[in-house]
Amino acid sequence: MEEPMNKQPIVFVKDLYKKYGGKNTASYEALKGINFEVNEGEFVGIMGASGSGKTTLLNLIATLDRPTSGTIEINQRDISTLKKNQLSDFRAQELGFIFQDFSLLENLTAAENIALPLTLTNTKKNKIDDAVEQVAQKLSIEGVLQQYPAQLSGGQKQRVAAARALVHQPKLLLADEPTGALDSQSARDLLELLT
Repeated sequence: MEEPMNKQPIVFVKDLYKKYGGKNTASYEALKGINFEVNEGEFVGIMGASGSGKTTLLNLIATLDRPTSGTIEINQRDISTLKKNQLSDFRAQELGFIFQDFSLLENLTAAENIALPLTLTNTKKNKIDDAVEQVAQKLSIEGVLQQYPAQLSGGQKQRVAAARALVHQPKLLLADEPTGALDSQSARDLLELLT
């Protein structure tokens, strides 16, 4: 009988601390010794009271902020050792983000918003068009691709934001209250799509 292969976690967090403030201001410890792992294919929710550090944790994993101390590894890479240009490349290639407020660029069409991660990595136009079309079909938003965010409903904006997060097939998808602005049916639909 074969032994199952030991999988490495896609996210590994060890002894993570984040402190705000400093010498001349009051300090606040937002995270205190956080430890956890996330394996490939897992769908993990982080819950807690307002101000408990959920968004801080997400920002650290997303490489948008740096921890005071501790280790964060994503795909076996210690992200704290990455330099500024390496972080940009890492975010563009490895991570997908869905924000509560959608963060769509108002002067771009839905298709252009979705294509943004691929555009930033200099992907060829025909590959971008194919990828946008595929993800739009999966999320049932093919009919709104030429519309601007101001012309979209909240549910359509959230699907466009989800499509943008998924279009480059990231290794890790991060979402900060992705259903917060949606009605219960749209929220259920989005979670099913992400799963």
